[in-house]
Amino acid sequence: LIWCAIHLLFTIWMAGDAAHTFANDRRTGALELLLGTPLEIREIAGGVLRALGQRFVRPALVLFALDALMVVRFGFSNDGASALMVCAGAPFFLLGSYCVLWVGIWQAMVSRHPSVAALNGVFRILVLPWVWFGIVAGLFAGSSIIELIVAWVILAGANSLISLRGARHNVHEHFRVLALRPYGAKPLHIESDWSPINWEAEQGRDNAEA
Repeated sequence: LIWCAIHLLFTIWMAGDAAHTFANDRRTGALELLLGTPLEIREIAGGVLRALGQRFVRPALVLFALDALMVVRFGFSNDGASALMVCAGAPFFLLGSYCVLWVGIWQAMVSRHPSVAALNGVFRILVLPWVWFGIVAGLFAGSSIIELIVAWVILAGANSLISLRGARHNVHEHFRVLALRPYGAKPLHIESDWSPINWEAEQGRDNAEA
């Protein structure tokens, strides 16, 4: 339980810091200044991500090393189930840490308050996989512990990759419009690529008419 709590608190810290840092850059106009430079959107977003990553890479690696030590400890004590759980959770911790930064940035762009953005990021990366896992575990109640661990790895990994892809795409696609939106203003309606309506164009047309 202590192992899970430490990883949970670390991920919440990352999500909160990413959301608050990005929201503060919007509030102070730092993002608007960056958009006036020759830098591409991907370069700006990548720079923001690297700046955030530098704060957390060392503590994340320390936690990952502790995970490896726990696997060795469980191995010597012949606790194969616990060792397998830690082995499954450690790579997901690194993947989830990377994903929560992207999701935190994206949520900070579309949310009015950074705390809401952080909570949304935590929910998408940490809570949602357990919701899917609970459904699968209920449908296959007779599964062994090994099968349940494998199911959790697949569901958590798929959820993280899908969230990561969506957040990266949305940040790169809508960065300029959302970064220039006044801080605290009502979020724009962001549709998927399949939408027949270009909501950003519609918003710009409405602003021009006003």
